[in-house]
Amino acid sequence: RYANRAAPRANESSITPGVFLQHTFAPARWFASTVNGRCDASSTAGTLCAPRVSLLLRPSETLSIRASAGEGWSAPEALNDVTEVLGFSRIRSVGPLRPERATSYSLDVSLTRGPFQVSGTLFSDRVRRPIGLQPVPGDTTGLADIVNGPGDLCTHGGELFAVYSEE
Repeated sequence: RYANRAAPRANESSITPGVFLQHTFAPARWFASTVNGRCDASSTAGTLCAPRVSLLLRPSETLSIRASAGEGWSAPEALNDVTEVLGFSRIRSVGPLRPERATSYSLDVSLTRGPFQVSGTLFSDRVRRPIGLQPVPGDTTGLADIVNGPGDLCTHGGELFAVYSEE
């Protein structure tokens, strides 16, 4: 529940019960897989389900490789990172908003040799219908509407780090 006396157009309330199921299959020391899924019954967004799968390979005692793919969702909310900073004084209208849907992929590799560990991650995320601000056409005061964006928001990247741990 969110209530704002100064900007009642942003008030919102929702209930989202959900169910989560997971199964891990590990037929050998060097291989494991996990499949899980979550379904939520949102009072504002309807019923949404999000599957995920992960595969783990350990070809040796020192090397592990994990690949993951999955989906997720976010309920449409007027209170977000932008409106928390700006406040609602420059917001003309909110919505109607639809839930954001996301798909993500990642690949993680870790190598350990004695006190050294080197880990790397590559990832790719795509958010469909991202919620953001749209300037009001013709306005010069900075007014904006909170809307679902027309395109996708894509993020790709990687991380590489090393740890030296001396006991």
